[in-house]
Amino acid sequence: LLGLALARVVTAVAASLGGALLFGLGLLACFPGTALARELAGRPAAVAGFALVVGIAGAALQLSRPPAPTSREDPAARSPGSPP
Repeated sequence: LLGLALARVVTAVAASLGGALLFGLGLLACFPGTALARELAGRPAAVAGFALVVGIAGAALQLSRPPAPTSREDPAARSPGSPP
C-alpha cells in the first residue's frame, strides 16, 4: 500500500490536482470583487472542473518526462586518473 502511495503516477496526479485546485482558488482570491469571481464562488463545480482539467494537464506533463536517473543507473562522471 505504501509502494502504491509513493508511486510516480500517484504522486504526479495528486500533486497536479492539489496544485490546480489551489491555483483556481488563488485566482478567485486575487480578484474577489469581479463579477466572474462572484459567479464562480456560487458555482463550486465550475472551480472543481477547472482544477480537474488543469490537474490532468499537469499530470500529463509530469508523466511525459522520463524519470530522473538514480545514482546506481547513472554514476557521476569521474576524472580520467581517479580510482573507481
